[in-house]
Amino acid sequence: LFESNDYPLLDIDIGAWLCLAHICGDTEIPSPQEMRRRNQQQILEEMQSVWRYNTDDNYKAACDNIPNDHWYHNNLSEEYFEYLAEWGRYQIMVSGRYQNECCYPFQFEAEQKPTDFAKKYLQLYIADSLSRYNLKKSIDGSEWRTFRDCEPSDYASIHTGTKAVPLKAKWMDLDDKGKISK
Repeated sequence: LFESNDYPLLDIDIGAWLCLAHICGDTEIPSPQEMRRRNQQQILEEMQSVWRYNTDDNYKAACDNIPNDHWYHNNLSEEYFEYLAEWGRYQIMVSGRYQNECCYPFQFEAEQKPTDFAKKYLQLYIADSLSRYNLKKSIDGSEWRTFRDCEPSDYASIHTGTKAVPLKAKWMDLDDKGKISK
């Protein structure tokens, strides 16, 4: 198991559940041949997805040389939005396999279809990705913003639906307990 998504804490948790499932005998440890087969299958899938950027150095170099006027560099374009969505769907699919294997408390896929959790997670992934770009589109005097100062209205718990609330002040003006320090 290696990082399969952009959210390492989720990856670590799924990995811990998978290790526990192997230790407790809830899921069989695959043979070395089966592990190789699964790894090869995943690499073949990656070569057919936008995740290829992380797998294929030639593809990465080609993407890094795309001209600046291409949609690839326009995070407001419909094409870029779909690119992000494909990136997120692939990560969710891979995480979903591991979730299914270890009987994780919530699942990203059921009967090889995305669950509501997966759909909500994808929305969060896209909002998170775009929020960092939106910070660059500074309104006069907002150069102080960090990624934690993004607009929270697109964020909600995938479990409860509870919406995120804005910070009480600029991130850099908060102390370790969330109180305004300046």
